[in-house]
Amino acid sequence: MRRRMHTMTLRERRPAARFTLLALSLTIMVSSWLLFQVQPIVAKRILPWFGGAPAVWTTCMLFFQGLLLAGYAYAYTLVTYLSLRRQVLVHTLLLLGSLATLPILPRASWQAPGPGDPTWPIVTLLGSTVGAPYFLLAATAPLMQGWFAQGALGPSPYWLYAVSNASALLALVTYPMLVESALSQTAQAVWWSAGYGVFVLLGGIAGWRVTRLPVATVHYNTRGEADPAPTLGDYGRWFAWPCTATVLLLAVTNELCQNTAVIPFLWVLPLSLYLLTYILCFASTRWYHRWLYLPLVVASVFLVTQTSFVLLPEDADIRVDIAFWSLALFCTCMVCHGELSRARPAPRFLTAYYLVIALAGACGGLFVAVLAPCVFDSFAELPVGVLLLFVLMLLTLLTEARGQTRRTRLLYGLTTVLYIVAMTGGWLYVAWESEEDDTIIARTRNFYGVLKVTEAEGEEPPHERLRSLKHGGMLHGAQYRTDARAMTPLTYYGRGSGIAYAFQALQHKPALRIGVVGLGAGTIAAYGRATDTVRFYEINPRMILIAQKYFTFLTKSPATITLVEGDARLSLARETAQPFDLLVLDAFNGDAIPTHLLTQEAFAIYLRHLAPGGMIAALIASDYFDLTPVLRGIVHVFHLHGVRVTSEEDEALALSSTTWIVLSRRAEVFQKGKLRERGEPLETSERVEYWTDDYSNLFRLLGSPEPMSHN
Repeated sequence: MRRRMHTMTLRERRPAARFTLLALSLTIMVSSWLLFQVQPIVAKRILPWFGGAPAVWTTCMLFFQGLLLAGYAYAYTLVTYLSLRRQVLVHTLLLLGSLATLPILPRASWQAPGPGDPTWPIVTLLGSTVGAPYFLLAATAPLMQGWFAQGALGPSPYWLYAVSNASALLALVTYPMLVESALSQTAQAVWWSAGYGVFVLLGGIAGWRVTRLPVATVHYNTRGEADPAPTLGDYGRWFAWPCTATVLLLAVTNELCQNTAVIPFLWVLPLSLYLLTYILCFASTRWYHRWLYLPLVVASVFLVTQTSFVLLPEDADIRVDIAFWSLALFCTCMVCHGELSRARPAPRFLTAYYLVIALAGACGGLFVAVLAPCVFDSFAELPVGVLLLFVLMLLTLLTEARGQTRRTRLLYGLTTVLYIVAMTGGWLYVAWESEEDDTIIARTRNFYGVLKVTEAEGEEPPHERLRSLKHGGMLHGAQYRTDARAMTPLTYYGRGSGIAYAFQALQHKPALRIGVVGLGAGTIAAYGRATDTVRFYEINPRMILIAQKYFTFLTKSPATITLVEGDARLSLARETAQPFDLLVLDAFNGDAIPTHLLTQEAFAIYLRHLAPGGMIAALIASDYFDLTPVLRGIVHVFHLHGVRVTSEEDEALALSSTTWIVLSRRAEVFQKGKLRERGEPLETSERVEYWTDDYSNLFRLLGSPEPMSHN
């Protein structure tokens, strides 16, 4: 009789349950979409404010993972200690209160306040702008799954986790493909804020529907009390696997951005692969098989290390390199998330399970964003993450081999040997990679990346020793060690370069005022005369120390040298007009392009500081971007004149292959000397590529010298 009454209750509640399930599903889908759309929206907005460094995205991820942990802790607390009705009441009130924080676009007044490590200023900025909405969005998936379990809406709520990640993946994929290219940053923020309003409405409906379920069904699955409680080993697995996956995710993202470009596409791609592995592993057990993915991890890691660093030529298609890194990240994350899925508990422990996963992600982010730059002088978190994965897999195999059949033990034994060989090879590779033909004089790392000073004997007679400065993999200057040739400009600044021709065109002036955005080794000071003044703007304090300690361009130059620490654009905006006869933009000879230095608003500042007849010279020595279309747009907007000077590599002069673009208000400055002979005029048309503070899109320039136009 009791069973019959229960069956009737289930039938009576079926239409209501279906509507409630729909409300919960839609709320989770919308929350996940917004959760992962806001990450590139906000990160791209603040990226140029802090030097355009890859660490800006890493710090943003640290913040987002920290709030994800806070959201999961909030969901765990509500589900564990409050009744269902009180949970809904508290959450609804917070949702309504969060509407007061909209819109979410950070204001320009939050720009970097001054020199120093901007990690915690970034965290503070994000907390004050998107903190409350992101916190509630982060709590949605575990909280709604808790309501699902308490309302007995199905045998297991874990499929909702896959739904959440699928929606997040769709949000990430559409951002660089559709949102970034179609909408300005202001429009993105407005549409996102409107979507958040829809989310609040759906969250309120879902909560109301859950409380309307028959009381008899709310505690339907309390018989789960008989399920065994997680052990300490279970908690360890819940923490170790997602922590390792997060370290690998952020380390690979750092590697791609440092050596390719700091653009949303290269943030979104690794994160999308990371989420895809979550979806596959939690949607069904058939997607992850140890016998398949363990060898694939070893093979993919070997492939990416050997191919990316050894076998690929320097002029190889960047898409091949990105593909290899993506394959390695996918395979390693499949193992991490596959093992994590194997360790998932009974539904009544799901909030604790998600809480530990969020804690692991936050710790992984803390390691990469905060601890690694303090502990390591290079990007060592990537090999550390791979070796941690190997250790975890070894421990898992050795533990589970006990009590298995002889065949299974043999399989585990062979796999263990394979992993031991792979670990040994990894250590040997790290040791081999650290050995270089050049002698390392100094190496340091901070928020803005890795700086390395090396010294080697020159290849051309008279074989003088040459000291070089690299920022990541990009050369930032070099100097001969002998006093006789120490003030010879080299690399991008040699006698056959565009900057040399610009100085030549200005030699008729008895005294020059020269501004330089970006210090490097200080090579531009070699062109200074006793009557000249050279003013350097540099955001990285370590760069200033390196240039002063290991190079002598600044101290031996006869010109008057001034160093300004901090973001060049902000410093110039605060200063009165100089005016400069030559303003050198030397912040683009790499692939971490600070887009805020190339916008209309930035050039309005530069032109305010330019003397009549003065010139702006921009070095665009990126391996993967041709910034000529953007500068052509600047010529069009401000009615300037400009030439493009391309120099081929010349080992005898130690001149690197490079491109300079020289701009001026007056056309006559280009009518004589080498600028006329070697300069290619920048022709413009009605449709040109130009950027503003509200719109920039490096992705459209990746691998394409002539991108689509933007009006």
